[in-house]
Amino acid sequence: MRVTGKFLIFFFVFPHLLYPQYRKFNFEQISVTQGLSQSVIYSIHEDRYGFIWFGSKLGLKKFDGYKFINYQLDPDNLYGLSKTDVRSIIEEPSADFWVGTMDGGLNLFDRASEKFIPFKIKNDTSHTKEPIHVLCTLKDQFGKLWIGTAGTGLYFFDPQLKTLKKYFNDREVNRGPISNYIISIHEDSQGIIWIGTNRGLSCFDRKNQMFTHYKNDPHLKGSLSNNFIWSIAEDKSGNVFFGTYNGLNKFDRRKFKFLRYFYEPVKTNVGSKNIIRCMIYAKHSNQLWIATGEGLSIFNPENDDYINFYEHPNTYDNLENRSVSAIYEDRSGLIWVAAFSGEIFKYNPDRRKFIH
Repeated sequence: MRVTGKFLIFFFVFPHLLYPQYRKFNFEQISVTQGLSQSVIYSIHEDRYGFIWFGSKLGLKKFDGYKFINYQLDPDNLYGLSKTDVRSIIEEPSADFWVGTMDGGLNLFDRASEKFIPFKIKNDTSHTKEPIHVLCTLKDQFGKLWIGTAGTGLYFFDPQLKTLKKYFNDREVNRGPISNYIISIHEDSQGIIWIGTNRGLSCFDRKNQMFTHYKNDPHLKGSLSNNFIWSIAEDKSGNVFFGTYNGLNKFDRRKFKFLRYFYEPVKTNVGSKNIIRCMIYAKHSNQLWIATGEGLSIFNPENDDYINFYEHPNTYDNLENRSVSAIYEDRSGLIWVAAFSGEIFKYNPDRRKFIH
């Protein structure tokens, strides 16, 4: 069934006609008495043992369900974090972690000794060592690392061979990603690497080592709604969604076009409700959990139903109207939500309550 623009606007402007009003979302707030040092959280990861790890502005945090252990910068510790601003966490088969930081590059966290080893990567272009400002990382299906940086391009790292390849946008030869400021990376079900930047979107085909670029064109409805790509997610049907600074976009693989979803018709000013800061696809519920500039939204990609939490305060508790910095679904289906204020919330979909 084809969805028209007016139909989409109807869904987003009148959600109270579409979503059951009796559903209740109960968020449990993690208490500061459990040792949580509040700071902005950028990434969340559940390890193989069930511990939840948080990458934050003030270091790495480990939560065992009862208390936090905080790993922070310690100038007197030779094996501490190289920098405190942790943006990404990648787990290896050995249970060790790659921890991406701003200004401090990659750190390898040795699980057994609890030591952080700064990993100095040689740049294969200039053959000099330089700090890598890591914004995002991805571990692909082959166990290789993709590292998105703030201004120095995209890196492909083989942990076994300890080799690094750099993809850099050189305007003179027009190769590499569309921008060297990489904000988000995602590998889809077809093995394509999607790279979200501050100047548009790139997809990388590893077979031919070629990049394809997508940008916003104000004269083309099928183009991206905005060039700032905050987040990327894929549903069970293989649809890839892109959260931008101005709306949600779904990529049509057959037509190579984007279907745009807005909170409201965009005219001259962009409301913060259309800013998609982060986004995940929750496999247990088959829904997109979306963090906008004004709070959470849940979107069902199968029928375009959705709810904005900030419009229905009676449908949830304990979360209020908070700006969300990170969302994560663990193996049991629990949804972890981190706010920019540093607070952490947990939602158990199996413990739904109803409004009488």
